[in-house]
Amino acid sequence: MLRLLKWFKEESIRVLPAIIYFVIAFNLIHFTTSLSLREGDVRYLSYFSVTFAALIVGKVLILVNYLPFINAFPNRPLIYNIIWKFCIYCLFFLLVRLLHIFIHGYFNEGSADLAYQHVAQEFVSPVFWSGQMWLMLVFFVFIVFSELFSALGKEKVKHLLFG
Repeated sequence: MLRLLKWFKEESIRVLPAIIYFVIAFNLIHFTTSLSLREGDVRYLSYFSVTFAALIVGKVLILVNYLPFINAFPNRPLIYNIIWKFCIYCLFFLLVRLLHIFIHGYFNEGSADLAYQHVAQEFVSPVFWSGQMWLMLVFFVFIVFSELFSALGKEKVKHLLFG
């Protein structure tokens, strides 16, 4: 039991920076997207659900980095892995956002056809793409810093930042 608590504490400390980053970033994305919506437009998420999603994303991205196919270019310059991960993450989160809109539309409309029409309407919306561009930027920054951190090492980054 004591070993399990120790593991949980170490794991929590390890993912804490990523989770804090995603909580702040996702709430900023939600805030700017909400500012873009007109009066009466549907807001799919609340700040609580966005924060909860950031907690999940922070942990999932840490776990995904351990998958063998995610580091497809170990002997190449860092930019290869950065672009590879960026494409994978952006495609995945585009699909997740579209699936979320579809599910929300399906439960509100009761029909898959109407939900699909709703997804198609949202897909061409400038508000949807502004949120997607924010997400892409957030993931790009996260990927660049995580790759640099893993290449340089914890002690070197700590020394570069804090002397």
